[in-house]
Amino acid sequence: MRPGQVRPRRAPGRVWGWTLVLAAGLGACTPSHETHASEGPLALVVVTPGMEAAAFLPLALAFGDAGIETWTVWIPPGDPLPDPGAAQAASARIRAMAQAAGVGGRPVGLVAHGPGATLALLAAPGVADAVVALGPLLGPPGTLLAGWLAGLPVPDGSVDLSVPLDWRGHDAASLLLGQPEPRLGSLPAPLARDWQRWLLEGPPLDPAAVTCPVFVGAGARDRLAPVESIRSPASAFPDATFVRFGLLRFAPRDPGSLDLLDQRAVLRVSTRWLADTLSERAG
Repeated sequence: MRPGQVRPRRAPGRVWGWTLVLAAGLGACTPSHETHASEGPLALVVVTPGMEAAAFLPLALAFGDAGIETWTVWIPPGDPLPDPGAAQAASARIRAMAQAAGVGGRPVGLVAHGPGATLALLAAPGVADAVVALGPLLGPPGTLLAGWLAGLPVPDGSVDLSVPLDWRGHDAASLLLGQPEPRLGSLPAPLARDWQRWLLEGPPLDPAAVTCPVFVGAGARDRLAPVESIRSPASAFPDATFVRFGLLRFAPRDPGSLDLLDQRAVLRVSTRWLADTLSERAG
């Protein structure tokens, strides 16, 4: 196993594919765990750069429980992405993987979170049959914390997000993501710079180009992608389902950003939506 990869655990009712790595500069994938080939629906779980892949395991397991074969992909922190243009290059690699997974007409859903969900939406046109975007960055968060983060200097190489950053006596990552010890790692510096621009200006995303069904899940306590910053942009997708979790809707506890990855209500609603949508597309 290479660092950052998640080896899926087998259990009754779970159908697994590969844990994959997007190879630096190639847009290719390296299998780490092989199963029998399948022609059924497939969920491609995109690990958000800068987060530990293990944080996405509950999400991947939930889709496996729903009978959807699940692959997990990530971009190595040392990947020499272009600067500027890192986000476009990263989304192009995700797009290539989705295109390869859908050979033969197999229905493919992209599943992602936070800025990774924005990358998935950028990759989706023409290759994805559905997208589950949990807490995506669709517009500027409009908070003082986001503005402060957008102005920080970014070193060359890679950026270690696990290093604590003090903001007014609080750990910035914990405040932003809603958990006391977020599972963070490193990401390529050019991508960090692109995301800083997104915090101020929003991403270069054309919602009209994403014609497949899109599920947008928003957490009532999400400070990275506040409900008010994504509700209106989400309505611009031609076929969108917007669900707010929390404030007495679905979730018993108001979720922050990272809670969208493991809160039972979020997993139940999003997996059911994707299973139904991919079944309709296959039919």
